[in-house]
Amino acid sequence: MNRILPSAGKWLMAAIVVGGIILMRPVAAQSAAPKADANKQNPVQLFMQKRNELQKLQEQLAHIQQQTVEKRPTLKKQQEDFRQLMFAKMKAKGHTPEKDIEHIKQLEAQLHGKDVDAQKRNDLLIQLRETSMKLQKGQQEVLKDKDLQASRKVLAKAILDAMKEEDPKTDQLISQAYQKEVELVALQKQINGAQADDPSPKAH
Repeated sequence: MNRILPSAGKWLMAAIVVGGIILMRPVAAQSAAPKADANKQNPVQLFMQKRNELQKLQEQLAHIQQQTVEKRPTLKKQQEDFRQLMFAKMKAKGHTPEKDIEHIKQLEAQLHGKDVDAQKRNDLLIQLRETSMKLQKGQQEVLKDKDLQASRKVLAKAILDAMKEEDPKTDQLISQAYQKEVELVALQKQINGAQADDPSPKAH
């Protein structure tokens, strides 16, 4: 994890909404088969490459989303209302979103500080990754809630419409991101199948 995200709270919301936008792809697009890769790369290496490509696309979409929302007060309030609803549901299930976000901010500040040696930096990155995963786990748990799913869908559509006005590349980036997700699912199945067929004895 070499790149530190600028703002935990904003990035969390961006990830949630971008995920919702990608899920809004038409059914026909969702059923499209991934294109065969020309070179015969190792499936695990190819999986990691595609995952990195997807992350870059998601970051581009998140950046457009943040710019779009910041320029539109009504949309910003709609997003904040959704965030408050999601956090309330997270806290009801025992999660601590505000505390986790504050911890992430503190870790990021330390990482940007002076005289951070390699060992300290590695320790901070591990803490940052663990706290981010904890936050995402709570978010994913409550996003199974039907009311929250409906609110997310409404918010994602409103933001998507505004993003298209803000940046004409939005549709293209979403299509590319969805295609990467399709390819990743296919590669994961391929990797799992290869592991299941491996006759070598497994360690107990």
